[in-house]
Amino acid sequence: MNHLKTITLVATLAACSSSPKDTGDTGATGPTPAASTSAGGCDWMGSFCYDFDGPAWDAASAEAGCDAFTDAAVSEGAPLPTFVASGCPSGAVAQCTGFSYDPTDPGTAFTLYYYDATILPEVQAGCTDGGGTWTDL
Repeated sequence: MNHLKTITLVATLAACSSSPKDTGDTGATGPTPAASTSAGGCDWMGSFCYDFDGPAWDAASAEAGCDAFTDAAVSEGAPLPTFVASGCPSGAVAQCTGFSYDPTDPGTAFTLYYYDATILPEVQAGCTDGGGTWTDL
């Protein structure tokens, strides 16, 4: 699990690089992910999930975003995630917001949802140190 924690922090901050995205209004999520407002999610074995919930995401660009996060994380030794077309599952214990895949385009926002309470202290610090907003759910 330590490796997974490190990947979570690294992927959260490193993934926020410039990347063109398709446009399409998908709305915004509330405190828990909902399939009707997400273009898809990138789920790492039920431990954490990236929810592509900014209005610039559509199903194809969300899956491409998951692939990009996957490439970076797997190169660091993380297991393969699963792309979930309906978005991240419910039941998260915390979330981190305030990041966009393309920092110049707030429409490429994504939310990180955390399901494993044992990793929260470390990922909370990574979230807030990186400029994100932490919320316990």
